[in-house]
Amino acid sequence: MTIFERIKKLRKEKGLTQTDLAKAIGYKDKSVISHIERGEQNLYQDKIQAIADALDVSPGYLINGIEEKDEKLNKLIELFNQLSDENKNKLIELAELYNKSN
Repeated sequence: MTIFERIKKLRKEKGLTQTDLAKAIGYKDKSVISHIERGEQNLYQDKIQAIADALDVSPGYLINGIEEKDEKLNKLIELFNQLSDENKNKLIELAELYNKSN
């Protein structure tokens, strides 16, 4: 799911119209939200933050679908994503072994 699809889904889940969301983030009408939800509008950091605030989620959740609950988890995800596929598999195996030993 893309950031644009996630915004639309969250907006609907919250019972907000495009007009409601537009006003909540400082736009006068819904056309910008319509463009955003179709992926036709670039999103800058300040607007991602404003949309996240209006939808009561973190910017990280909008961007990648993962809630930013823990900085250590975010760091681990960042490092994991930089690994080769082979090393990702090794790390998963190691984590599973470690988990079984506790």
